[in-house]
Amino acid sequence: MVITGITNSESADRQILFVEGRLRNEGTAATQQLRVQVNALDGSGQVLTSTTALPVPQIIPPGGSATFLVRFPNDPAIRRFHVEAEIR
Repeated sequence: MVITGITNSESADRQILFVEGRLRNEGTAATQQLRVQVNALDGSGQVLTSTTALPVPQIIPPGGSATFLVRFPNDPAIRRFHVEAEIR
């Protein structure tokens, strides 16, 4: 599984941060029961908050992809994000 195209943006009222991206299955079998964990980090790399998302679609055939989207309160201490995909 490869994570690509990670972007982040703010809501129009600047209260919410959105983090979205894609997962690409580079394996030879379909994947299922996927979960993405996104950590919001401060300037020193410490986790400020964390959330999970279920990518859509959940079953990704070989060569296929899925998307994910998470939301965080817009905290000025957030400097970057760390994204991990888990397959159960």
